[in-house]
Amino acid sequence: MTTMIHEFDPAGFASWEGFAALGDVERARLGPSSRWLAEGRMRHFVLHDGGKPIARATAFVNPRMQDQPVPTGVFGSLDFGAAFAEHEAELRELAGRAFAWLASQGMQRVRGPIDFSTWNRYRCVTQDWGYPPILGENAYEPRYARFFEGLLKPAGTYCSNLITDIEGGKKVAKYIRMEEAAERWGVQVEEIPLAEVEKHLPMFYELASRIFPLDWAFTPIGPEEFAEMMVPVARQAPDFRLMIARDPQGVPIGLVYGYLNPTSPKKTGVIKSMGVVPEYQGRKVAYLLTYRYHTAQLERGYVNFLHAMIKEDNLSRIMSMHFATKVRGYCIYEGEL
Repeated sequence: MTTMIHEFDPAGFASWEGFAALGDVERARLGPSSRWLAEGRMRHFVLHDGGKPIARATAFVNPRMQDQPVPTGVFGSLDFGAAFAEHEAELRELAGRAFAWLASQGMQRVRGPIDFSTWNRYRCVTQDWGYPPILGENAYEPRYARFFEGLLKPAGTYCSNLITDIEGGKKVAKYIRMEEAAERWGVQVEEIPLAEVEKHLPMFYELASRIFPLDWAFTPIGPEEFAEMMVPVARQAPDFRLMIARDPQGVPIGLVYGYLNPTSPKKTGVIKSMGVVPEYQGRKVAYLLTYRYHTAQLERGYVNFLHAMIKEDNLSRIMSMHFATKVRGYCIYEGEL
């Protein structure tokens, strides 16, 4: 059969025969009414074999993405399906077409896989050491990593770390020392009841907006988009927990949230996200939040903990590795156009 690559702008993509089969979220993100088009640009690429679509991808220009030493486009929203088996050369051609479009838009570098921004699906799983996927991992499976390794170079690596025997003497002693250090600064931690999480979303958003701009490839988003992502997590993730650290004046300065990981063989809590505002980093607040989350979940019968999807040069990864074993690895790739 004959393979062909078709390109679409968002309006043309909405009239493509496969558009209606996409989920509601993807149609909203990739169609002509996408909020991403308010500032950014996108172009879609579909590989057909004998007239049948077998793979698709999207190239994005996201001007809000930070950490761009040169203009950097992103490549994501990938669905290569069965095309991996017999059409690797055509998939590389599809990527080449997407990269050429990014270059035509003034981009000098490409990163991927990223679905427009790191608030959405991004990274490839590169290693799993036999540990199952983690709820909320939101990463592309390992065969995508093999594809990217032939195109681009690793740019950002991440890991998920498993902590067992959290009550072991040395581990608890170190956490308690750090907890006491944070408390000497007058820092306190409170758990937000699940029924009140949505009411506290404005505070959660404001705090996240102070913490995470330091993250690599961060893209600022508005409160409405933040709520659209967090409300389903709070409602659907099993045993969702949100804790907030406050300074002596009661001002929020740090957060941790997580939930039960249903794929783990033992009752395991995931710390999905944890952070502290810049002016309080180095005051052991991250240790305090982590220890309080651990101890609260131990009281509920948890056995192990996952510190999930941490960038490997992040300070929280260094903290985590005092006590943990790496069980899953991830990567974002980058290259010059």
